[in-house]
Amino acid sequence: MALARTQSEWDRTAAQMALVANCHRDPRKHGPFCAKDFHPFQPGAHGGADGAIAINAGNIRLLKKVFVRE
Repeated sequence: MALARTQSEWDRTAAQMALVANCHRDPRKHGPFCAKDFHPFQPGAHGGADGAIAINAGNIRLLKKVFVRE
């Protein structure tokens, strides 16, 4: 029940965040936002599982070039 309540509260919060973001967005620079863009528990959100970047040797090499001095 606690998880359902938390998700329900996030549903309302994400909808309000999308409303505010759409009121202040520049239509020439960005399309309309939806609640899914702000909801942390929805797949496809910015921190969601299907938006994740796979870690591979190329990514590690790139990170090493950026953060490690040789």
